Amino acid sequence: MKRFNSVLCGLLAFIFNTSASFSQFLAINPPEISFTIESAVDVHELPGTVVLAVNSDAANWNIHCTAQGFLSQNSANSIPEWNLFLHHEYSPTENMGAGMGYQRMNNSIVLASGIATNGEYKVVNTLSFKFQVPSVFIPDLYRGEVQLQYFDNLGRTEEVVLNLALQVNRVITITSSPLSLNFHTFREPGLYQMPDNLSFQIYSNNNECNLRMIVSPFIGNHGEKINSDIVFANVAGVTKCGDLGAGPDYAGLNEPYDFPMNLNYLESEHALYSGSGELRFKLRTGWQHRPGDYTATLQLIPLAEPATGIIVSLTLNIAEFSVMSLSESSIHFHANGPPALWDGDKSVKLFVGSNCNNWSVTGQATNLAGSKSIIDSKRLFIKKIPDGYDGDDGAGIGYRSLENQIEIVTGSQIAPTDVCQMLFKLKTLETDRPGHYEGTITFTMLANP
Repeated sequence: MKRFNSVLCGLLAFIFNTSASFSQFLAINPPEISFTIESAVDVHELPGTVVLAVNSDAANWNIHCTAQGFLSQNSANSIPEWNLFLHHEYSPTENMGAGMGYQRMNNSIVLASGIATNGEYKVVNTLSFKFQVPSVFIPDLYRGEVQLQYFDNLGRTEEVVLNLALQVNRVITITSSPLSLNFHTFREPGLYQMPDNLSFQIYSNNNECNLRMIVSPFIGNHGEKINSDIVFANVAGVTKCGDLGAGPDYAGLNEPYDFPMNLNYLESEHALYSGSGELRFKLRTGWQHRPGDYTATLQLIPLAEPATGIIVSLTLNIAEFSVMSLSESSIHFHANGPPALWDGDKSVKLFVGSNCNNWSVTGQATNLAGSKSIIDSKRLFIKKIPDGYDGDDGAGIGYRSLENQIEIVTGSQIAPTDVCQMLFKLKTLETDRPGHYEGTITFTMLANP
């Protein structure tokens, strides 16, 4: 005791201030401790220390302390006193779950004993506290107290109270890996399984956690917007939805998607409860979605504590894709009479699909080559139906010569469909020698994202 008192004598001046709590024999400073639970760890150290001083003329005295349970301010809920731990210098103890020297306050604890103090207050102990969050609780302000009791050999007793005010919050921490996801399409628009998954970890002082997933619209580098209904997510182990078009248990993210997480007790210094999950994604793009780079965000939000949610950056690259085909692979002209204009034996439909903002199809013919002569390509004509061309290149209104490359049709994003019907004519002359002639008409598609 002599060594202890000499160490603490420098605190005597501190004990005598207006914030201390006095009785005839006891004084404590401060008389109240307030604390707010703001992290998901199991055990929390309360701020500061409490100085205990005695002023006694008794030949022998001792001080005990007991804790009372914590009562909720706004509910009938309570937290037992054994969730409070005490550390003091009088009789250090081994680790009881809150660190070396901390005692669980489920019984009366002796804090000090001594002899007469010669008419002055003397510091006899310093107290520090830790609080363990219970496994089940209702978030609220909880008030408790520690009663410090004085006894002496003259039969006198006295008590001072240390008030404790603890704001116990539900705390949730979420982390994710990675912090960003890249979505890509490589071929024609359709449903894609994304190769990268999102793993997330939850720490909490409560064993229940319901999460909400929200994906924002994708904004393109040209200002275009693609709604989040192109994204589907599967939470590993959660079978909440059926097949919405992307496979069993893939939820559409066109609106917030809520799902439960079961957290497991974690015997560590990090948190009371922990849980992990993995998100898998599919992407469905359409022909109306313009190629380019887009950005969006994915939020994972605990419904109980929305402010603790995380934001994951999303990037989307939609590849250019265009397709073109013809309903026929060949046409024939049967010029079995005098020089004239001859119709092809069939019409040809042109099919186009493209996700590009601007595209065009052009056509140009080669000369028709026979065994001993050729027919110039300027005498091969095309007419598109429907068409606004009202000129005449020598084969009638609306027919254009294929001698040079000409534009057949233009457009923007379109699913594969027939965009026009084409008719062909061939003009023969008296100088054309009888025989079999062959040539090609080349259709070329150009696309600009």
